[in-house]
Amino acid sequence: MANREKQPIPNLFTEEDAKRTVTDTPSWENTLGFLAELTYPVDAISTTPPVDPKNWLPPIRPWDNAKRYIKRFEISSRYASQNESMDEAGQKCGVTRERVRQVFKETLEVLHNNAPLGLREKYPLESFLTDKRSSIEARMRRSRKMDGKSYRVAEARAAGKSATEIREEFGNIGSSRRTLKGWGIELPYIKGPIFTSFLELRNTALTSKEVQALLDKVNNHHRYLSLHAAGLIANLSSVAKHAGLYFDGRDIYRVYAELNQEKIPIGRVPLKKRGQDGKKKVFGWYNFIAAMHTKKAVAILKSSPELADLRINPVKVIAGPRRGRIPNTTELFALKDYGHVGILIGEIRGMRVSGRKTSDILKESPVRVYRNRRSIFYAKAEREKLADFLSRRLAQLGLGRQ
Repeated sequence: MANREKQPIPNLFTEEDAKRTVTDTPSWENTLGFLAELTYPVDAISTTPPVDPKNWLPPIRPWDNAKRYIKRFEISSRYASQNESMDEAGQKCGVTRERVRQVFKETLEVLHNNAPLGLREKYPLESFLTDKRSSIEARMRRSRKMDGKSYRVAEARAAGKSATEIREEFGNIGSSRRTLKGWGIELPYIKGPIFTSFLELRNTALTSKEVQALLDKVNNHHRYLSLHAAGLIANLSSVAKHAGLYFDGRDIYRVYAELNQEKIPIGRVPLKKRGQDGKKKVFGWYNFIAAMHTKKAVAILKSSPELADLRINPVKVIAGPRRGRIPNTTELFALKDYGHVGILIGEIRGMRVSGRKTSDILKESPVRVYRNRRSIFYAKAEREKLADFLSRRLAQLGLGRQ
């Protein structure tokens, strides 16, 4: 390992990477910012003391060896610093896409645990995303290589063809429109006769039978997305949230059944995508109603005795002060204002705790801690206060930094 430390560390990032602003939500930009500040020659920016590579390059673990250690960093550095997708990085390193994801996530956690305290506080582990979006150039290059429709549509658009001409040439361009939007190319919607017929969903004089007939014509997820974007239909999950229900995917069928029983017209369409075998498969379902029925549906769901249990917030306070508003599951799992207690404990002691209940560690916590099923959260605004308590508590239990 002495030889490894004497070798020059390649500079994979730029000064601009090291000056990135920390975003409020988990992002790839936070990941790059952390890696850049950890590895960039900081004397060029003079914002933090220089970080000695032998301090942030973690030691080889007892069960590891030098060859695997170097390979892991080779895979991670290629994926992080090159304009390559996981697939491309995996092909060049001789591993699968999934292995690239696993290795990069593991390496990121190891580097974070060995980083200076100030850098770990600036970039909490939960602020990282390990899946990066390829650059526009890389995505367009991949589409051209595969002779993809999206690239051919982009060429036609660049040649000055209208949306109508492009649809006549290529047929259904719904998926291409979304791809091109990600490339920064806008392709206007075409309100053809089929779309125009759905404008009747705004007609409050229609009978339930007539509305149901229109919803039954929404027979693919592309049409669903178009009508939803136009405000003609409303997603059933959004309706249930407006009714104050706490639910997950396993409960939506109960909401569906309740509205169906009350004669509210409902549509349902599968989300189909191609699997690894090239065949289309159902990955989920969109449940929806006519947007003009939203208020009526919300009133029904609010008063339904059959859904009484879904009006109870499943999030529980397991430590800290008991009084005050309790966040819902959506707020917790968005990880914008809340973080995982397990990750915080891992940052404090260098590894997660096993063999002991987290709720036992959190006894007498001065900070409110929430549980939803197996996940435990804290408010990021009180992170420093909770970290101070946990440092003392872990040391008291003989679970200090490893």
